[in-house]
Amino acid sequence: MSSHSYSTGCWKCGSEDSMMMSESNRPPSMCGECIACGYSIFTNDCQMTLAEVNELRVDTYELEPLEKLKGGK
Repeated sequence: MSSHSYSTGCWKCGSEDSMMMSESNRPPSMCGECIACGYSIFTNDCQMTLAEVNELRVDTYELEPLEKLKGGK
């Protein structure tokens, strides 16, 4: 597992170096908190169903639907 932390400008209030960020690659995730305005963000990985993938493929990207999802690692 690899992770790192850093500070950056806040996307909401614009304060420099006030967004305290942490990222990890296993599982892929990111979180951050602004120590100036209190804005926070958290993301993580999830798995879409075959139906969700096909809806995205057909409706958004005009691709053919899949019969099954590709196997992961």
